[in-house]
Amino acid sequence: MFNKYAFIDDLKESIVDAIENEEIKEHYDLIEFICEELERKTTYYGECFDIVKGCNFTNWSDLDYEIKCISSAAFAALKELIDEEIDYDYFNKLIQEKQENE
Repeated sequence: MFNKYAFIDDLKESIVDAIENEEIKEHYDLIEFICEELERKTTYYGECFDIVKGCNFTNWSDLDYEIKCISSAAFAALKELIDEEIDYDYFNKLIQEKQENE
């Protein structure tokens, strides 16, 4: 069963680790990192059904793109969750601080 709170916590921890390991050096890298995580998480249909259910993602009529499969629905559900729960400014500040301390 997909737990959206555990997913967000794990993602935040992974982002901090990636910043510390210099895998994320700028905002673009942060966005790329998150997109890669979304793609990785929405690879398997069984997990996608759990994600959609776990995020209670039932209405996608207001999206700018069409949902054609369960993977797309899961991707959109996670993207919406991330946009609500991830503080990009906080992580951009960590990136900036890391660069200033080098």
